[in-house]
Amino acid sequence: MPTRSKFVILMHPKEFKREKANTGRLASLCLQNSEIHMGLCFDEHQRVGQLLADSCYKPVLLYPGVDAIVLDRQDPTSVQHRSMFFETGKPLLIFVLDATWSCASSMLRRNSRLGCLPRITFSADQKSRYTIKKQPADYCLSTLEACHQVLLLLELNGQDIYPDKNLMIEVFDRMQNYQILRENKNTIARAAINSNY
Repeated sequence: MPTRSKFVILMHPKEFKREKANTGRLASLCLQNSEIHMGLCFDEHQRVGQLLADSCYKPVLLYPGVDAIVLDRQDPTSVQHRSMFFETGKPLLIFVLDATWSCASSMLRRNSRLGCLPRITFSADQKSRYTIKKQPADYCLSTLEACHQVLLLLELNGQDIYPDKNLMIEVFDRMQNYQILRENKNTIARAAINSNY
């Protein structure tokens, strides 16, 4: 799916091992204008450095913070702040940390260049659809869900296009249904083996 913004998913090595249910990988497969890089420290990463130096984009970090632009806040101060933030007219280069919350926090501490970027975020009022993995809280979204939410809000702010709003969530649901089906089959198989003893 084409988007104006470019998503750069920085994947923690622990997430890289979770091939069955890695939502960062699924998000990247859905988004034409995206790429994934695996690691812990990206300050010296050649490709990340090239992207940050590309004057065609406005680089931002999708991560909460005191000074983060809240894309869905409607108070006048926030709207004015948001319009000043977007006034360059450049497409966003959105860096996304694909990790658990504690690992993402650790990654951010290791990466001073990312830590210096302006941040974007959204209100924590959208509950996660993740059923096969326990989240720290109801409003902690997976990487795929966060990318979906950002695209919805960027389109609402006139900053991007989101041509198929169902695609990412449908892929997410299909992945979870597949994992549940596999687990049920494995449970039945184990029960059958145990009944033979």
